[in-house]
Amino acid sequence: MHPADAALLALVESRGHALGDLFLAEGRVYASDDAGDFQSTSTYEALHGLCPEDEAKLIAFLRRLAVPEYVSIVHLDDEIVQVREWESLHGDLERLLQQHGRLGTFGEGDFILVDDYYSSLQHKIECISPDAFTSSLVDATQAVLKRYPRRWEVIFVAPAAGGGDHAYSVYADQCIKRSE
Repeated sequence: MHPADAALLALVESRGHALGDLFLAEGRVYASDDAGDFQSTSTYEALHGLCPEDEAKLIAFLRRLAVPEYVSIVHLDDEIVQVREWESLHGDLERLLQQHGRLGTFGEGDFILVDDYYSSLQHKIECISPDAFTSSLVDATQAVLKRYPRRWEVIFVAPAAGGGDHAYSVYADQCIKRSE
């Protein structure tokens, strides 16, 4: 490691942070235990006490390392709020699906609700049987989605009676058949 880079790492550690805690926003250095993988409970703070020259060197170093960089704090806050909404909607969908059948994994039950968040305004549900995807399920899903300010999409994949799968995108105000 280059001595100048080692000095920057020591500077970061002297402020009580690790390199993996750092990210950039609005041309400043911030720290968070969740940097790069923000959760609904994430908090962050600006890295204080750096002289302008050290901060400029640290920013250049972090950019070389391709740490996460946000155009604005507003964008970062919006991402954290989106994660909170995703988690809340996930819980609402879980309760809804339990009212329409059984949640399962690996082919058991009536539905599989995908637990992975990919920074998109989507949830994915696999219906195990062709009969699991019903108009009442669509209506109930739309009622849930209407409680959220963002335009969330719930993708349902259901087996077709003759083989293959059907995919549907359900929004608060519409249901679109995506495939045959």
